[in-house]
Amino acid sequence: MRHSETIEHQKQGFTANTLFCILLAFIMHLSAPALFAQVDSAFVGPIQNTTLFPVEKAWTHKLLAAPATFPGHDDDHVYISLQNDSTHAIDVSNGELVWSLPYTAVYQPVSNGSYVFLTTPNDLLALSTTSGTTAWKIEFTANISAPPLYRSGWIIVGTANSELVALRSSDGRVVWRQSIEAPVAAQPTLAGKSLYVPTSNAALLALDIYTGEKLWRSQLAGNPQKPLALDSVFVGADDNYFYRLSLLSGRVEWRWRAGGDIVGQPVVDEDNVYFTSLDNMLWALNRRSGVQQWRRPLNLRPRASPLMFEEYVFVTGITTVLRSYHNASGAGANRMRLDGELAAPPMLTASPEDHSVKMLILLTDGTLVAFREAEGPLMFPFNFPPDPLLPRPELISVDELYGVAPFERMDPVPLQSIELSLNPV
Repeated sequence: MRHSETIEHQKQGFTANTLFCILLAFIMHLSAPALFAQVDSAFVGPIQNTTLFPVEKAWTHKLLAAPATFPGHDDDHVYISLQNDSTHAIDVSNGELVWSLPYTAVYQPVSNGSYVFLTTPNDLLALSTTSGTTAWKIEFTANISAPPLYRSGWIIVGTANSELVALRSSDGRVVWRQSIEAPVAAQPTLAGKSLYVPTSNAALLALDIYTGEKLWRSQLAGNPQKPLALDSVFVGADDNYFYRLSLLSGRVEWRWRAGGDIVGQPVVDEDNVYFTSLDNMLWALNRRSGVQQWRRPLNLRPRASPLMFEEYVFVTGITTVLRSYHNASGAGANRMRLDGELAAPPMLTASPEDHSVKMLILLTDGTLVAFREAEGPLMFPFNFPPDPLLPRPELISVDELYGVAPFERMDPVPLQSIELSLNPV
């Protein structure tokens, strides 16, 4: 074979090997999420994400009844109302019971660190987070119609008689009352100087937070969920549509039709807005244009707003597996198998210095589980590159050392018994 032909064959072989390696790497890249999804132990995450996952159990607290509402939490306590007419405060650091009171909240408890705010059918109570003692209490003339909002010292409460009340969280004093056109349908949102209120007559109201004066009104085709106000107002409704509204006027800038009612408040990152719908779908739209980026069918029925953590989107429903999805593609990222059915969205803490708990999960049977960052197995350091694995000298037979036959085997002679001739030449 000529030299030029040999070089040409080498080039072809190199090109074929290179293409094979690239193809193999691409296949492994596509199958990586599926490989992670087969793991049934703790939450398995990609190597680059070391902030939250992987995690391991820190402690477990078993309550005496099933939860009545979603739990509330702050960095030190978890507040859970049960179906046996009681509310409990659990220490985040060790899972011990801090206090228990004979109240059952009708909506999710809300905490500002000093007080936890509980709603009975027509009462709002401010309880000490450390002792459970009542700091103040307000009774309304009608039932509370939606979860109250706490934000920056304000508490906003809507009642069934179409009244909206703004309170001061420190002492419960009423700042203003406002009669609105219909009862509040979902938890309001406070952003800047504006309060955005979804009502049960398919309208979204924008009010001045200082006076309660109406700034604008946007009529939708269905009752809105909790809005998210940023550069625009993002809100879903029970007419199967998701809307982007002007922050200044409430004008519809774009809308997107899903296959079912929108569930809860959306979440966003720099580029996209994410939400779930009752056709068991997770959606990602460009937050500026409303163009669909991807959609992900879910194997559960969503019950609450999605949760965004770093580059992952978590979805909550009646399931025994907590799943996350990549925000860039919607591909399944990781999953964590639970010991029961999920009762509420995961609760993430700020991990103060006095405890290592990073995430809490409540199950439908009343079991509260805390997770901390997984430490992994004990690793022994070694120098790199390590020494080669060689047999010990005393385990090597003499014939292997000297290359003699077994019947000529000799014992090595000690160095001290050898007489050396040192006569000069």
